[in-house]
Amino acid sequence: MRADGPATALKLWAKRHRDLARLRNQAACRLHALLCGLAPGGIPNEITPAQADRLLAGIEPSGAAGLARHQLAAEHLADLRHLDAQLRQARARLAEAVRACGTSLTEVFGIGPVIAAIVIGDVEDIAQFASRDASPLIWTTCSNC
Repeated sequence: MRADGPATALKLWAKRHRDLARLRNQAACRLHALLCGLAPGGIPNEITPAQADRLLAGIEPSGAAGLARHQLAAEHLADLRHLDAQLRQARARLAEAVRACGTSLTEVFGIGPVIAAIVIGDVEDIAQFASRDASPLIWTTCSNC
């Protein structure tokens, strides 16, 4: 096993990004469910935090359950905004680590920093493939790995 290096760092940042994205999705689903219980006729399938904020501002909850839904929706909305900020920060750090790695992988159409970090983090050492033909992908993964 290789010592921890740039590929391991990319794998860690990619995992952080994936974990935050999953948490964000959970918070968005919970918020959506609560808003559906508050808004007569429901809401669109997807809603932005700004739309949710406006919707909550325009709703006067009635009864204990309505008040609880409203308060919980506001908390999920705050969670969502916090997770969005954490995702932006993780994506920026991940992109910086990919640039520092010196990979040409991001030159392939459709491969951005997140996918590059996942691939490099999982492959670690392209030298494990006997030749370009033995590799499922053809590129230089990381010049510093």
